[in-house]
Amino acid sequence: MQETKIVTAPTDLLTVNDVKAALAVTYTDDDTLLTSLITSARLALEKYLGVAIGEQTLRTLVDLNGWEEFEIPYGPVTTLTTAKYKSDFGEYSTAIALDDYDVDGLDFKKFVPFTSGRWELTYEAGYDVLPADLKTGWIRLVNWYYENRGDTGTLPEDVKRDVITYKRFNTL
Repeated sequence: MQETKIVTAPTDLLTVNDVKAALAVTYTDDDTLLTSLITSARLALEKYLGVAIGEQTLRTLVDLNGWEEFEIPYGPVTTLTTAKYKSDFGEYSTAIALDDYDVDGLDFKKFVPFTSGRWELTYEAGYDVLPADLKTGWIRLVNWYYENRGDTGTLPEDVKRDVITYKRFNTL
């Protein structure tokens, strides 16, 4: 079992002005719509790629075997804030780094518990500076949503090609 949820949502790194400049939109009538599409496109990219775009706090609940390496989802992970293990029915106890678990890796960190069980990980993750090619893909997706209003469930193949280098293949 694995479940991840956003605890603190990010501020979008892409602005309405960025999108309007790329789409050559000079009027303000659609600013509210574009703001909404920016967020929808970010969420779609995060789901497809398995990465966090914009700094945010996440919590993952996962069942792990002792010494099993587990990639913390939706990196890049900047800080593992807390690690807790299920110690009793409805109770979690705070684990201690290097006594109960280890964390290794650069941007996409691996969590290694020393005992089996259910773990709750709370962590900070996300890009704080948007890579240029990821920004281009995000703008293209906002443009797709803008031109195909009501079709925000689609991730076009050309956008997928723009951002594929960021896809984490071993996450959700």
